[in-house]
Amino acid sequence: LAVLLLAVTWIGCAKDPQFTKLTGIWKFEPDYAIGKGTVMIVGKLLDEANRITFEDEMLRQLKKKKILAVASHTIIPSGKDFIKEKIKTKARKIGVKSILATRVVSVEQKDVTVKNSVSYDLYATTMHGAVMMGPYLEEPYVKTITKGRIETGLFDVESEKLIWAAKSRILDPDSIKAAIKDYTLAILTQLKNDNLIP
Repeated sequence: LAVLLLAVTWIGCAKDPQFTKLTGIWKFEPDYAIGKGTVMIVGKLLDEANRITFEDEMLRQLKKKKILAVASHTIIPSGKDFIKEKIKTKARKIGVKSILATRVVSVEQKDVTVKNSVSYDLYATTMHGAVMMGPYLEEPYVKTITKGRIETGLFDVESEKLIWAAKSRILDPDSIKAAIKDYTLAILTQLKNDNLIP
């Protein structure tokens, strides 16, 4: 029981992405650093209602790293106005150096068959009332999973150069909020590994 509780605690405290896998990473400017100027966060999601949640989460995490940042929804309220020249003009006006733009390419749902597996559960014995853990066999079942494809790029405002880019896959997140937090963690971890943020 103690081992089980320790495992649950460890899983609950994990800091690695659970749903997000980066499938491609490209770094074009090795000496570039986001921390040298303000970064604008742009989120182009399939559902406009999730844009503010996404941008605010990315903003919160960047600020924790002492990076000056601004969410695009505070200066470009509608995602329909995501036109290159308009974003660049707004960015220059408020002194933004770089743009971290994320685009959801697709979201699909598909049914998959989960095979037989052995699981463990707690049960109470009748003789002494002690709690024990025992195995049981789970039957195969069909589960509907959600799979999303996402692209993220870091652009320099003045030169319009693409500094860094990533393609990602999110597989069956618990919720939109969980997916956003997980994706943000994955992207910022990779940007740190690539020395673009401290």
